[in-house]
Amino acid sequence: PIGIPSIYYLLLHFQKSVVKNEDGKLNEDISMGSPKTGHLTFLIKSYKPEYYYFEIVECIRRLLLASVIGVITSDEDTAFSAIFGILISLVFNWMFINFKPYKNK
Repeated sequence: PIGIPSIYYLLLHFQKSVVKNEDGKLNEDISMGSPKTGHLTFLIKSYKPEYYYFEIVECIRRLLLASVIGVITSDEDTAFSAIFGILISLVFNWMFINFKPYKNK
């Protein structure tokens, strides 16, 4: 389950200089669908340039809500799984509200 966020991290980490300019703005190659960077467009097009990595955070959120709650909790302790899910949601909601990573349309 951790493989997809890891691959996303590696793809973005090794192409960080291509994705962002020195001034922190999104590079024009990425938005034009360049063969060198076109495979990264789906990862960063929804986010502001300074938060180009937020798709990884979103994948981790989905993993925590979908699989970790089911693995950690047992059938006898359903209240804990509900509380744990709410806590995960609150933490990520706080992150999204404070960082505002999405582009305004």
